[in-house]
Amino acid sequence: DSEITNNSNQGTVNDGIVLRDSDADIDNVVISGNHLGVHSERSNDLVISDSVIDGNSSGGIEVLEGTVTVTRTTISNNTNLLGGGIYNDEGTVTVVDSSILGNSAKEGVGIYNSAGVLTVENSTISNNVYAAPGVSTFTLDGGGIWNDGTLTVIQSTIVNNGISDSGGGIYNDASGTAVVAGSIIARNIAETNPNVSGTLTTETFNLIDVDPQLGPLQNNVVLTLTYAPLPGSPVIDMGDPGFAAPPNFDQRGDPFVRVYNGRVDIGAHEAQPLLADVDGDNFVTGLDFLLLQVNPIVPVSVWEAEYGANNLLPETPSLHVTTSLD
Repeated sequence: DSEITNNSNQGTVNDGIVLRDSDADIDNVVISGNHLGVHSERSNDLVISDSVIDGNSSGGIEVLEGTVTVTRTTISNNTNLLGGGIYNDEGTVTVVDSSILGNSAKEGVGIYNSAGVLTVENSTISNNVYAAPGVSTFTLDGGGIWNDGTLTVIQSTIVNNGISDSGGGIYNDASGTAVVAGSIIARNIAETNPNVSGTLTTETFNLIDVDPQLGPLQNNVVLTLTYAPLPGSPVIDMGDPGFAAPPNFDQRGDPFVRVYNGRVDIGAHEAQPLLADVDGDNFVTGLDFLLLQVNPIVPVSVWEAEYGANNLLPETPSLHVTTSLD
């Protein structure tokens, strides 16, 4: 085992983290400005949590076989030919309580799942948009997710993605299977089938092709961005009435319960009153609510507790990696 700490992984032209035939826990790391953020090849158990993978020029995460779990992490502003956020080739990838935002690629802009197993739960996939200079020789499909493997999407929000041809939200190839439950797939853009292209194998308690009436993409008291349903939104209390935990919380985690008012909402964010100590006085009061209205994007005490005053990201990102080599 080994530990690597206080590395920023910024400003290099090399890959950020490369793992082959090894296991690792990557926690609280910012990986940005690299050629490739994370390359995992035949890793049996790679876990990435509470991290930011941003602005890498050849993709955020690349998985070639093996198993990768991503939790409470933002994957944003990465570019690649296929899979700007995540490229999965015959691996098993699970994305939980995370946001995949603003990536660019020719196909599968947010996630490209090639003959792999992909599960997305309690997560937001948004603003991933086709970007390809020159003339392409193949069709350009899948703004949020491109799939020809096994796809499961649960209690997630896939909105405002764009692709030139088909499947701005999800493109499910004829050879793939896609199970989607309790999720929003709306406001995506494509020339044909803007939200879903292909057949969803199973589709229950979703909101597809209908305006979900969401607020802006923002920090709703936690570090991964979400869309909060507006009052009167058709997603509120319209999820599966038989839904039972886990998960116990929505994408934001504790204390934001997954089921509020007796029935789960559709999407990654559960509408509920503010339950956060914004002013840091160890009590949740009306003052916390007022402070959040004044500064809804960055509640001061939440950021200061994590990173210190006046920092939106840690000046010296910490990296904790534990590896186990076969």
